[in-house]
Amino acid sequence: MFKLFCSLLFFYCALATPTRAENTLLSNDGFVIAKAVKLGRKAVNQNTDWTNVNTGKNELFKDCNDPKCSKCDNSTGICMVCNSGYYLNNKLCQSCSNIKINNGSCIQCSSDGSCQDVTCEQGYIKKDNSCKTCAQIYAGCTECNASQCTKCVIGKYLSYGRCTTCPENATCDGTNFKCNPYFIRGLGAAATGCVRCPDNCISCRYQFGELMCQ
Repeated sequence: MFKLFCSLLFFYCALATPTRAENTLLSNDGFVIAKAVKLGRKAVNQNTDWTNVNTGKNELFKDCNDPKCSKCDNSTGICMVCNSGYYLNNKLCQSCSNIKINNGSCIQCSSDGSCQDVTCEQGYIKKDNSCKTCAQIYAGCTECNASQCTKCVIGKYLSYGRCTTCPENATCDGTNFKCNPYFIRGLGAAATGCVRCPDNCISCRYQFGELMCQ
């Protein structure tokens, strides 16, 4: 009787004590799975949250497998938000570069496919997220930057970054204007035009505010 009791006690202890391999599994992230294997039953209930297991992202890692997608619907796996540089089109992440930009390329866009930043081809200037020629931005301009015109067509001159009509009795080289013989550039309010020199003067100059022949 005593031997039978000891045998039963030993058998019970063997069942109740986990093996070294089980302890290893139980001590790691596989706790729930190891326990399920040992007991031979499903240990993960419906409330188990498998979100963020590997990726740290708020998505189902098994469904959101598009590297261009940053957030998926947890129930369908359909992409909801794309990574920077992509936009959502028919539930797929498309590159911003697919957005058509005349004379340039889109490099940044919003989730609805609106281009927010562009890079332009040589000879074109970025203006309001589009690529334009200098003449399209500034009338009569042949060279420019994003803020002003730097050179105009022949027959105009630069004034405060804009192309201005050449004044009478002057010639304009696209940057400045030069008064014709018998004329000189005016002073003050007349500085944007040419005034006539005194009679019989081919050229003249100002002296104490008065025109004098040279």
